[in-house]
Amino acid sequence: MKKLTSILLVITLMLGLTSVFASAEEIDYSCYKCLWSSNDGAVVDITSVNSNTASFVFRKGQFDIEINNASVSGNKVYAAYDEDWDTESIGTVRMKGEITLTLCDNGIWYDWTSQQIQSQTVTSVFGDFLTNPYFRYRTISESNASVIFNGTKMEFEQNPIMINDRLMIPMRAMFETLGKTVTWDGERLSVTASDNNKEIYIRITYPYMRVLDINIPENTKTVELDVAPVLYRGNTMVPVRAVSEAFGAEVTWDGNTNTVYIQAD
Repeated sequence: MKKLTSILLVITLMLGLTSVFASAEEIDYSCYKCLWSSNDGAVVDITSVNSNTASFVFRKGQFDIEINNASVSGNKVYAAYDEDWDTESIGTVRMKGEITLTLCDNGIWYDWTSQQIQSQTVTSVFGDFLTNPYFRYRTISESNASVIFNGTKMEFEQNPIMINDRLMIPMRAMFETLGKTVTWDGERLSVTASDNNKEIYIRITYPYMRVLDINIPENTKTVELDVAPVLYRGNTMVPVRAVSEAFGAEVTWDGNTNTVYIQAD
């Protein structure tokens, strides 16, 4: 079917956080930006999502529904649609429906109702589960941790954050303190940091880091990250231990004082 027009009806659903999420944490919504599928043949491709809105494509059988700027409240995504579709068999038909996504720590529950106005035919799915084998649930909370580099406390415009018990700090402050040259690619959402010996390449939400040995290229390696870099309140946040150790720095954690110590030549 080919859609002729699409009018998205966005309705705010004030449901708040459920017990799935801890009240002291924020959902890292970017972890849900991927392709999801269910055993009943439904596919949901989430192209963007944050604490306010989400955009996605819902596909099931002959249905292909594009949703833009759906309402997000806590772990609920809700959208209603009203569309005219062009069919080969019966011409133009009007379709109305609602889609609700419930974001969980192990996948997404979806509920869907669609009605063909002319025939009053109703299609409904309640409580089916969407999965992605590569999905990693993440939460974000701001941290009061201190970072000490070669004996000097680092100062940040944005406080460090914790994602799944991994400390993240602002990218530019991290690399410039280490004395590295930093290049930001806004189109690819990637960062390159380098010195005379090494170059590392990371991308927002991509759970791998490339570490290039400039003097011995065959030693170039790809490192899997426990937590991928993220954009948080306009700042690119990177995992402090992984990027420091990639440049040969020594990192230690003092849990009693909530302090990270970085020692580098």
